Amino acid sequence: MNTPVLAFGESDDISEAIETLVKRGFSGAPVVDENRRVVGVLSELDCMRLLSEAAYEGWPEGTVGAHIRGATDCISPDDDVFGLVSRFTGGTHRRFPVADEEGKLIGIVTRRDVLGALELFRQRQERARKPSTYELIARRRG
Repeated sequence: MNTPVLAFGESDDISEAIETLVKRGFSGAPVVDENRRVVGVLSELDCMRLLSEAAYEGWPEGTVGAHIRGATDCISPDDDVFGLVSRFTGGTHRRFPVADEEGKLIGIVTRRDVLGALELFRQRQERARKPSTYELIARRRG
């Protein structure tokens, strides 16, 4: 889980939010209400749609809250990595906000985070694996 998290408020200016995502190289960020409860995600796909629709009318105006699509899926800090793999591979999400039991934002998990956790798991499994008798004999001869 990554903390602190770049998050936008519902009342933040949409053009500033887009500029921030581009400048920081993020593919999206959670959107929170005044109590830090997750109400959605502003994704690069949302921004792309918005900018292409506004191409002939000028830079988009309004608030972040006016341009996000409905509620977003959040995960719990207690979710396990293999459950996250299933959620990522079963959909199009690139990130999941991590929220406490009240829905308040506490972190974010990306596909890259899960990939790193799986690689760490693989390395630990490899170190913990005992060599077979064949491998021990081959080492002695080798």
